[in-house]
Amino acid sequence: FDKGPHDGKPKDFMSNIIIFGKNPFHVDAIGLWLGGHEPGNFGLLHMALERGMSTLLNPHDIPVYEWSSDSSATLTPLDSFARTPLLTYYLQRDYDGQNEDYWHLVNEPFDYSSVHVQQPALDLPKTFDLGQNYPNPFNSRTVIDFTLPRPGHVQVSVHNASGQTVAILHNGYAGQGHHMLSWRAHDVPSGAYFYRCQFEGYAKTGRMLLIR
Repeated sequence: FDKGPHDGKPKDFMSNIIIFGKNPFHVDAIGLWLGGHEPGNFGLLHMALERGMSTLLNPHDIPVYEWSSDSSATLTPLDSFARTPLLTYYLQRDYDGQNEDYWHLVNEPFDYSSVHVQQPALDLPKTFDLGQNYPNPFNSRTVIDFTLPRPGHVQVSVHNASGQTVAILHNGYAGQGHHMLSWRAHDVPSGAYFYRCQFEGYAKTGRMLLIR
């Protein structure tokens, strides 16, 4: 590794981030951005657009959900994630009198408005909705999803058959879009439970069944 970055000496980068998604090119764009690069500078992503294999190039247009340790997922602005600059040898400028280091960042500004590729609008929800929990019936853990037509304060709670609150899954701000919450029912008995989502004066309730 004598020709590697950092004078050939090893260096650990603990970003503690795992990126996954349905479209590998969207995953690459987010990964490049988190690595300190500008995805618009990479020809591979442009070719994916031209061949219909990708629909978005600007990383800020790609919806990103942050998963927490309880398996919930929240739509999160890209700028809220820390970037860890990782050097590459890709697109080294060694022409026209330029002398860029072999290991460098591809972080030159890119005008995304110049990309004339027909891109579908993001599928953002227009109504407030609460989905059926999954799985149902469940044993010890289930997932509840809801959608918001705009950002705002939302509370998701779980109640027993007597109407008593047994858990508050979320009570605070949430962005526009789809969200997922996980309920681990470790300390409650088997039986029917109700989950309730409240948003700006609206409320929806679902029924679920816990079986040990």
